[in-house]
Amino acid sequence: MEKVYWVQSLLFLLIISGCGRNNNSSYQEFSEENHLIFSDSLKLSESGYFSLMLDQSIGQTSNSMSYSSSDDVLSIFNILNHSLYLFNGENGKISSIIPLEFEGPNGVGDLGLISSHLIKSQKEIYLYNQNIGVLFKIDSSGVILNKARVTDYRDEANLPVPYPSTMRPFYVKGDLVFFPCEINNRLSDYSSYPAVLRYDLGKKEAKSIISFSSPYNEAYWGPYYKYQPSLTFGPKNNIYVSFPIDHTIYIMDSNGDFVDSRYVGSKFMKEFEPYQEDVEYWKSVDLSVADERERIHGYSTSEYRSILYDETNSLFYRICFIRPSEEEILNEVYDFDISIIIMDKNLNKVGESVYPSSKYNFDMIFLRKGELFVKRNDLSEKIENEIVFEMLKPEKL
Repeated sequence: MEKVYWVQSLLFLLIISGCGRNNNSSYQEFSEENHLIFSDSLKLSESGYFSLMLDQSIGQTSNSMSYSSSDDVLSIFNILNHSLYLFNGENGKISSIIPLEFEGPNGVGDLGLISSHLIKSQKEIYLYNQNIGVLFKIDSSGVILNKARVTDYRDEANLPVPYPSTMRPFYVKGDLVFFPCEINNRLSDYSSYPAVLRYDLGKKEAKSIISFSSPYNEAYWGPYYKYQPSLTFGPKNNIYVSFPIDHTIYIMDSNGDFVDSRYVGSKFMKEFEPYQEDVEYWKSVDLSVADERERIHGYSTSEYRSILYDETNSLFYRICFIRPSEEEILNEVYDFDISIIIMDKNLNKVGESVYPSSKYNFDMIFLRKGELFVKRNDLSEKIENEIVFEMLKPEKL
C-alpha cells in the first residue's frame, strides 16, 4: 500500500483558530462591512443561451462535468453507458465519446453517482473514483497513464474523504492534485482534520494543507453537506477556501502556508444556527438511525456551497444556498434561492445576484471565456435531446 504522509500547517491552525467564538457566544463575529455594506457596482446579466446537442444515449443530467479552456471542450460523465462525452465549446455538438472500462488494464471501476472528473485537455483527463478512493489519469482513448490510491477506506483510521463535485471541483497543478474533503466520521475536534488534501502523483504522497475552520469545533452543524468545503485557485496561484458555515474565506499557498483571510458575507445570511450547541452531540445518539429533525434543520438553514475564480474578469464568485424556512420544509416546500456573491481579485464584495432553484441547476455549472454557464432546468425540460445553459456575464451597474 502506498505511504501517506499528513503534515499540518501550525501557523494556519493558530490563525484559523482565532476566528471563532467571541465573548458574545456568537460562532463568528458579524461584520456589516463586505457583507451588508459593499460596493454594489457589478451584477450578472443574461448574455444568451448555449445548448449541448445530445443523442439518444445520454440524458439531460450528470453528476460530473468539467470544462477545458485549452481545448474549448466540455466533458460530461454519462452514467448510462459509463462514458465521457466531449462537446465542442463553440457549437455544443458531441466531438468524441470515451468509453470507460470497469475492469482490466484500463479499468477504472464503477464510477457511480458520486465520482468526479477533470479535463485539462483531450489528452489529459483525471477521474476520481469516490467509491474506492483512487485517482486515474487517462488519455483521449481511455488508456490509463497513471493512477494512485488517494485514501484507503479499508484502513480503520479516520482518513480524509476527498469529495469533489462539479460545484466543488478538484484541481491539478503539474503533478499536484488538490481535493476538497468532507468528514469521514463525527469528531470532537476538527482543528487538525483535512479540509483540503494535496496529492503528489509523482511521489505518491498526500498532505493535508488546510484544516476545518474554528466554528466546526464549537457546535454540531447537522448533515454532512454542512461539512463540505470548496476551493479555487486565484491570483499568485494561491488557494482560496470557502466553508459552508463560515463567512470568512481563507487564502493559502500551495504548501498550505497561511497567506490571508477575508470576511465576505451574503446579505441573505447573517448568523449560522447549529443543529446542536454541543459539538459532541453525536456521542449521545445512534448515528446509524436517520434523524428527521436534523434533516429538516439542514434543509432550512442556509450555507455557502462553492467558490469559483473567473480569471478572464479577475472576479471571484461565492455561491450560497438560501434555504426556505423550517415551516416551509414541514409543508414540503423545498425550493430555495441561489445567491452569487461577486468579488474582485482582492475579495472586496462588489455585487450579489439571486436565482431560483426551480429554474437554475447549479450542479451543472462552468466558466467559459469570462461567462458563467448555468443549466436551466425549465428550458431543458421543454427541449428534447438538449441541455440548455443560460450565460451570465458581469456587467457594471
